[in-house]
Amino acid sequence: MNTKIIQFFKHPYPFYENMMQAFKLGLGIGFFIGFFCYLFRPFGLEHATDIQLLGFGLVSFLVCGFYMMLLPLVFPNILSHRKWKIYKEILWILLITSSIATANYFYLGFIFDAGYAFNLRIFVFVLTSTAIIAVIPAIAIILYKQVFVYKRIVKEVEKIDAKLVSRNSLFIEDESKIRITFKSDTRKNDVHVFLDQFVFLSSFGNYIEVYYLKNNELTKQLIRNTISNVEKDLKEIKSIVRCHRSHMINLQKIDRVKGNLQGYQLFFKVVDMQIPVSRSYTRLIKEAVLN
Repeated sequence: MNTKIIQFFKHPYPFYENMMQAFKLGLGIGFFIGFFCYLFRPFGLEHATDIQLLGFGLVSFLVCGFYMMLLPLVFPNILSHRKWKIYKEILWILLITSSIATANYFYLGFIFDAGYAFNLRIFVFVLTSTAIIAVIPAIAIILYKQVFVYKRIVKEVEKIDAKLVSRNSLFIEDESKIRITFKSDTRKNDVHVFLDQFVFLSSFGNYIEVYYLKNNELTKQLIRNTISNVEKDLKEIKSIVRCHRSHMINLQKIDRVKGNLQGYQLFFKVVDMQIPVSRSYTRLIKEAVLN
């Protein structure tokens, strides 16, 4: 039982998909807290003005903005989808909640001209009240996403899997024998392969590694170019799609798809490797396979 609980908290969990989502979430939290204070007037706020009460929402929004929008820009490797787990999300919420409570505590002192002297009893009261208001619904959202959103992703993956099988079985030989070229800036190292030989490519700054089959063995060749240039060159070939800022794949070579709350992973028929699908390319992959 304890092992299952520990594994549950270690499950992947999505961070904010983009800056706009973080902004909307922070705005929603600020609005909720401001409206709550305006409607119920907790913490002895019966004599505070409407503007002062709504100020709690503004303070909360600014705190959320610091954590949800600024810090991910400063620490992108730490605050990202790749490393985010359920237990991290809970700790993250507790950190934001305690910061909101601290900021609103000092704002409370400002309203009543109490200055910024620290009073432990009042601070604990404000912190506890804020936790009751914010943490329980936040944990409920975590559980909702883990259960219902994950089920939706599983259904999507099953649909994509089934479509991949039927799609690949319909590829005609003439289409598979299309000759494609991965151009190199030097022009001397261009890679020429047939479509049914190409598996995927990975980008490393101004270089890309092209993975393809040669005599049924996986071979790779490094050339100088960018993935954006390759994407433009091969945009007419529907079987080759970009799935990540660093990867492009051949849909014909995909064996199966798996997914979790952090996105999809693509597995190949010809090599024991997997390629991630970043959240920004999820819709593109779905459309490429399902349409």
